[in-house]
Amino acid sequence: MNKRANVYMNFYDFIFFILSFTCIILFILLGQMNIHIPGIFRYTLFVIGSLSGFVFIAMEVILFLVMNNKTKLIYLLYLGTELGLALFINSKITFSFFIVFVLFKLLKDILRVVFVNKIYRPKAFDNYCKLLGIKIRDFKKPIKKKKVKLVDDQLVIEDKPSKTKSRKTVEINI
Repeated sequence: MNKRANVYMNFYDFIFFILSFTCIILFILLGQMNIHIPGIFRYTLFVIGSLSGFVFIAMEVILFLVMNNKTKLIYLLYLGTELGLALFINSKITFSFFIVFVLFKLLKDILRVVFVNKIYRPKAFDNYCKLLGIKIRDFKKPIKKKKVKLVDDQLVIEDKPSKTKSRKTVEINI
């Protein structure tokens, strides 16, 4: 999978996740309050929460489809652990499930970004992008910079590759 696409998908996935949870919880809480709140406001929250939840689920399904089989199994175990822990903690502290889900979601997104090359099938995401007509470029590769200077009657070209490689110097007599 493309690293840039993975970063963006995980970022927007997290934003839609938070938006969905927040809008749905506000919809429920506003319905239980004794103050008069216009119904259009409450139902607007419900529609926004539902649509952002739909986008969140669609992104999760796409990311699940491009995972390799070993990672899919680990992912399902992770979701089961998340749900079990959220239920257990919510039984002890009311409404704490939201914090558990957000923390697990954040951890999952960080792991997806860090291990992008290990958890996704190499060309699966590209096939879906080609099928849907989407073009996403990857992050730019570092470009080698060459430094040219004239010292006495010699032309010195210094090649500065990436940080891990050594510097090469070429001298040409004029």
